[in-house]
Amino acid sequence: MITVHPNLKTVDPVQQKSQNKISTTKYNILTFLPLFILKYFSQPNNIYYVLNAIAGYIVYVIEPIGNVMPIVIVLVFGAIREIYEDAKRYQSDREQNLMKFEIGRNDIKIPTLSKNIKQGDILYIKHGQQVPADVIVLEGDDVVFISTANLDGEQALKPKYPTNIIGKVEINLANSDLNSFRGKINGQVFTEENAIFRGSKLQSCDIKCMAIYCGKKTKLFINKPKTSQKDSRLLQRLNKLTLYLALSSLFIMILFPLINVFSDSYYQQFPDYQAEPQDLGLNYIEKLIIYFSLLAYFIPVSLFASIEVIRLIQGILVQNDRNLLVQPVQLLIENKQKVSSSEYGEYNPAELSCIVRSSVSIENLAEVDIIFSDKTGTLTKNEMELKKYNGTENLKFGMAICANIVINHGEYFGESPDEVALVNYARNNGVELISRTDKLITIQYKDQISEFVIISSIPFTSERKRMTIALSHISGLKLFDFIEDKQSFVLTKGADTIMSTIIKNFDNTQEIVTSFSTEGYRTLVFSGKKIDDSWQGVWNQIKLLPIIDYKYTQSIQQIESSQLLFGVSAVEDKLQDNLPIFINQVQENDIRLWILTGDKTETALFIAKNAGIVDKNTQVLYLTEKELLKGGLESSVQNLKTDIESTGLSIQYLKRVKTSKIGDFLRHQLSPKPVFHPPTSFPDIQNFVIVIDGECVNQLKQQGMFYNFYNIARYAKSIIVTRCSPTQKELIVETFRKFSPESTTLAVGDGQNDVQMIRASHVGIGIAGREGLQACNNSDISIPELHFLGRLMLVHGRMVHIRNAEFFEYSVYKNAILAIMHMVFAFFNRFTMQIVLDSFLLVLYNVCLTLFAIAFQSISEKDIDDKILMDNAYMLKAFSRRYHPSLASLGIRMALAIYHSLVIILVPYFMYENGIYSTNGYPQELYATGFVFFNILMIATTAELFMHQFRWTYFGGVSVLLSIGMTIMCSWLGNSSTNYGVALLGITATQSTQFSYYLIVAIGGLFCVVPSMVAYYVQQLWFPSVSDVARQLSCAGRLGSEDIKPDYEYVQDSERFEQDVIAEIEIK
Repeated sequence: MITVHPNLKTVDPVQQKSQNKISTTKYNILTFLPLFILKYFSQPNNIYYVLNAIAGYIVYVIEPIGNVMPIVIVLVFGAIREIYEDAKRYQSDREQNLMKFEIGRNDIKIPTLSKNIKQGDILYIKHGQQVPADVIVLEGDDVVFISTANLDGEQALKPKYPTNIIGKVEINLANSDLNSFRGKINGQVFTEENAIFRGSKLQSCDIKCMAIYCGKKTKLFINKPKTSQKDSRLLQRLNKLTLYLALSSLFIMILFPLINVFSDSYYQQFPDYQAEPQDLGLNYIEKLIIYFSLLAYFIPVSLFASIEVIRLIQGILVQNDRNLLVQPVQLLIENKQKVSSSEYGEYNPAELSCIVRSSVSIENLAEVDIIFSDKTGTLTKNEMELKKYNGTENLKFGMAICANIVINHGEYFGESPDEVALVNYARNNGVELISRTDKLITIQYKDQISEFVIISSIPFTSERKRMTIALSHISGLKLFDFIEDKQSFVLTKGADTIMSTIIKNFDNTQEIVTSFSTEGYRTLVFSGKKIDDSWQGVWNQIKLLPIIDYKYTQSIQQIESSQLLFGVSAVEDKLQDNLPIFINQVQENDIRLWILTGDKTETALFIAKNAGIVDKNTQVLYLTEKELLKGGLESSVQNLKTDIESTGLSIQYLKRVKTSKIGDFLRHQLSPKPVFHPPTSFPDIQNFVIVIDGECVNQLKQQGMFYNFYNIARYAKSIIVTRCSPTQKELIVETFRKFSPESTTLAVGDGQNDVQMIRASHVGIGIAGREGLQACNNSDISIPELHFLGRLMLVHGRMVHIRNAEFFEYSVYKNAILAIMHMVFAFFNRFTMQIVLDSFLLVLYNVCLTLFAIAFQSISEKDIDDKILMDNAYMLKAFSRRYHPSLASLGIRMALAIYHSLVIILVPYFMYENGIYSTNGYPQELYATGFVFFNILMIATTAELFMHQFRWTYFGGVSVLLSIGMTIMCSWLGNSSTNYGVALLGITATQSTQFSYYLIVAIGGLFCVVPSMVAYYVQQLWFPSVSDVARQLSCAGRLGSEDIKPDYEYVQDSERFEQDVIAEIEIK
């Protein structure tokens, strides 16, 4: 508990210590360099490159600057990005810190800045201003309306109530609980209803308030989510493959120096080898360092820095996809009208378009195996309408009174759309809520006004699953038939599972609840009872206690017990637009769908049927509390397995490996499984659905039987988890990831109760819904409507995956050639690992000569048109490169690199059998040959890129021309100046005048390109993938048309399909 005294003395606010100054930047002028360097060296691959650069200074192999320059360039680009991002944070902080306010000193208003506000300051905040600290409202209108859109994204205004007292404040230490802000001011109790948190905005009047928590002690900053870096599945495989490359390099690095050392022991008797170290140990160490330097080209230094920039651009392109805009904005753009900020200014961008917060997640979308989805607000619109009810007249009154509602200009706003629907229904049927403050509720019924004093209000939470309000009738009609005039009473509404424990004679009502739920309605049960006037004193004693305190919970249970039933309400929640289309897209790609909802079993199952998740042929199996009562958990799970196997399916339990933490780490790092086969442990989907409730989830965890359930559930096309709490949602996602580490999970939701689940999955998708933007703010990607997820997966996920997989594979291929070339050349120089290419060209090879073309391809490549992918959803499942880079795909590239290396070295070697001479007759063998090697290398790598590109654009063509132009320019720069080294001096000019140079480069290029072209066309004609077939049919004008649209079974019959495609192509 802390005490805060109001600051009333006349003190210059500028001289105060800046308690309210905020800083979210990562660096300052003094810390930037050390922190950035520390971050850079925290990555093992960067340490590897630095050691490689140091090795170049220990033993001269190439110009040391050749190893240093790429690192410097990567560091510079990385530093620029960090500075840019931190500058944006600094600017945002500066705007917040320099906001102008007024503070009170002896009733005199003194101007000050937000950063100078301190605890205890009396603030005067005007209508429309943002609140700069966590404050207690002292003076203002009877009800102060605020917007918390900046905090939680909720559009509904919230009421706050002035204390009308200024004095000493006693309150608990700052904490993260948004529903707890309780204390005393001059001995009188205040709660969160009297407090406004930092970031809120005044919407109704000016106020006088007192700062309680400032700066980073405010709720806004305490609850600010920590950024969690999610891994790319594609990059995980590349890291494993890179590890294998590194181990291979290590083997070569040890073997080749040994061969060299033993061969040197013979050749050291000749004069040309006298400079070699006489000591075999020193000789071996020297050669080891040389091989370490040259074999580093297997893992390109520019790879990891380049992919970050490419991902950033890819994220921007996804955000600018017009097909991911809400329909009204799309129509405006299609009609070439400007999107007016006045028309859409009140909306958050997340409510209008796609927002990408983690570009890594885009490439993960192509590999999603299972989707965990919330129901309300995700599969449904969260637009509620009361359709049915069953109960007494008291039910109608309970709907109007037992609700946390804000009234603004005659319109109702509430924390839940259910409450708004119920209060609107009551008003339409003669029971109108006129006003509601923190102390008084006014109802109009039959043209008469009734008033009720609020004694206490216990809000609805996901744990309690009910709301209770204690009142006392003071004037007008008493409305409820179970109370007398001027009597105190309590009203409660909640879920039937909870209400059944506090209502007398609930048995008959359960049938009504089940009937409503079976029709797909969301149900609430209402009840109430009389209470003693002594409750006011009890509440005053317990209301400041934590809600988990035993005395608090016991007192609440006493007034909530033995209540009278009023009735049951049934509210309809409409399905999302295009939901069946999205479900079909998911099912066509064999993606499992788990629905995690807090609703009843019957309601969730009804929605699943309407959405197309459950059809007439789907077997529905249950593992609920009802089944547990029949025979326990173990028996219920066994019965579930028996029911499934009765259809002829044999369920195979996966072998569970138990190891230590170190063993798990080593197995994860060294296991080749993810790069050998498609990384999933899922069998073929079977047409059955399992319905399980929250109680069974708890029992599975407590009895350690989650693994048994998982082995059964992985066969199902869908699992529906009902009565599921936010903690259970997170538990299910984490447990699934634990049992199936190779699978890729996606979680999608729209509310605060989905945040834990979203953050626990590989890909977190937030829906901008009626419950605010909490889910969006904690997601990797946010979208306005669920069906946009289909386009994200089928189009963007697939395209980005193709681009990035090709970028990784091509980058490793083009760099592997450099290392393998020197290994081949080593056979001609007794494994001395003599450098064969000029250092100047080696530096530029990675940094710019081969980077631009593949980088442009990585943001523009497209193998199939968007419309075809959307019309033929199965194309994602049939995506042959879904799990690239793999051991097979990279193995093919490495084999190609070996072949190209042999051609690049051997063709000039044998064709220059008599040596290379300048026009003056001087020998130029080493550097001139290296120049020829490099030109053949550029032809081979450019042609390889060309053959793996499906779509050529102007930018792609320009990038290739740019690479060719820069190669020519760099060759002539090295030819004419010693500023770039001496290896190329005069070489370009001499070679360009000799016919043999052009002939050898052309022949070498042909030997590199022709086999690759033949293999490419053979594969396209006789061994096409489904994507190749679809592309050919699209070119022929068949695929995607309304007349002819091949279904997935036809595509799967690959032999017949490919024959038809070949025939079609021949006809065309």
